[in-house]
Amino acid sequence: MGMKHLKKQLKDFAQGGLSLIWQRQFMFVGAAVLTGYFYNYPIAIACYLFALATEILDYSISTRVIKWDGKSPKTALRFLHLLTISSALSAFAVSLFVILVARQEGNSVHFTPLFFLFSAALFAAMNNHQLLRVLIARLIIYGLTFLYIPARDLWVVRPPLDSYLWLQFLTVLFVLYFIVDCSMIFLKLYRNNLNQLTDLEFFFFQQKTAYEMQSQFVS
Repeated sequence: MGMKHLKKQLKDFAQGGLSLIWQRQFMFVGAAVLTGYFYNYPIAIACYLFALATEILDYSISTRVIKWDGKSPKTALRFLHLLTISSALSAFAVSLFVILVARQEGNSVHFTPLFFLFSAALFAAMNNHQLLRVLIARLIIYGLTFLYIPARDLWVVRPPLDSYLWLQFLTVLFVLYFIVDCSMIFLKLYRNNLNQLTDLEFFFFQQKTAYEMQSQFVS
């Protein structure tokens, strides 16, 4: 990964994250209110505070990335590691919240928690494509959570194949494929735009060099 590409990817990721901060807060608050009202207020409050702490950490790192001059490769790698850690903590907070809600429901069809998880995973697929390492970390955590919830029900209940629990598990597999496919599409589009920008910058450099050589020759 070139230093120039990494710098732009870090800047794009940080700017995108900061621009969506209020949307994420709205999602967290909405999920916490629904969970508190229909399930358990202590769980909703604790999980929201955990998610809020990860948001504060991510905000702190992102603002530092925006102010960074982009000259030090070591600083770029450090920012990449920090953003990966903060994103993984954020994904873990969401997954913990979803698992706790599913446990409140018992061994049944978990529409609400799985829909919360689907929304978070799709949000990551659409907005974390700038940094592949961050995207992979989030998808792994969300994917394991997706599989754990229905798989645990199957292990505990041992239902027949025509049960809704098996339908839920198979639907989760389909949803996981959809999320990964969406992630790859957004990642490919971003990489193509990044390569096109690099080609344009190289073409501009060639034209500028040719113009300077022509000017020197005429002089």
